[in-house]
Amino acid sequence: MPTPAPTLGWLITDVSRLLRRRFDAALERVDTGLTPAEARALNLIRRMPGRRQGVLAELMGVEPMTLVGHLDRLERSGLIRRVVDPCDRRARIIELTAEADVVMQRIDEGLALVRAELTAGLTPAEESQLQQLLLTLKANLCDADQRTGAAGAPAGSNADA
Repeated sequence: MPTPAPTLGWLITDVSRLLRRRFDAALERVDTGLTPAEARALNLIRRMPGRRQGVLAELMGVEPMTLVGHLDRLERSGLIRRVVDPCDRRARIIELTAEADVVMQRIDEGLALVRAELTAGLTPAEESQLQQLLLTLKANLCDADQRTGAAGAPAGSNADA
């Protein structure tokens, strides 16, 4: 009996798993001094500045208390600061510090290594097309989450799709 072809969902999940493994290995090579989770948090803060801790936790797919541990270590390392949200004094907005620039350069080196591995054999046009297709899939899922009120769909997340 022939093995069925992998489904789109399975392929995306498997590529994501492999991508995370390659990213973790690349981080070790560029020596950031951070755990993979801390590096992902730092990169997310850079990509989405001015976000509250709770929103960042949702976007990372982790519990808020898990993220707090990562943020505590990043803050002790001088890479981030927590600033009072002017709209809600109880909430904190996470910002990168100037010291984070050097670490972000190393993270970028690791990301470049992984991107080269990921896109080997693709033309620039194919890479662009793949990115557009993935953005469409992401927007579809974010829209579905918002329609159904699914957990983990922060307000405005489809705008970042």
